[in-house]
Amino acid sequence: MGYLVAVSGLLMLVMSVAALLAPEKVGDVLLRWPVRRRFFFAFGLRLVLGVIFLLGASDTRFPTFISIIGTITVIAAIVLLLLGQKKVDAFVRWWLRRNPAFMRIWALVGVVLSVLILYAGLGRPPLP
Repeated sequence: MGYLVAVSGLLMLVMSVAALLAPEKVGDVLLRWPVRRRFFFAFGLRLVLGVIFLLGASDTRFPTFISIIGTITVIAAIVLLLLGQKKVDAFVRWWLRRNPAFMRIWALVGVVLSVLILYAGLGRPPLP
């Protein structure tokens, strides 16, 4: 299960690097998706990642860190559902209007977190 955490970290790294290098292009791709598809993709991705992190945490190098990230990710999925499509779409559009430098800073945070998740997933769990 730790390798699923690592693969998730790798996918997050790819998305974060893309946003770091070309935030405008990533935004253009996101806005081409219909609102409903974008909403359910965001919800589903968070839910699946959260479950992977929670189930795979014990097989990683940093089980507490991965468990916390998994919990936060599942909560984020639930919050998206509670907010609904219209509010989430308004937030996405607001976010994409931010300065590209601001978006790159957040993408850099994503790079750091995804590298930690990838590293944690590739490592052996600590001995009891």
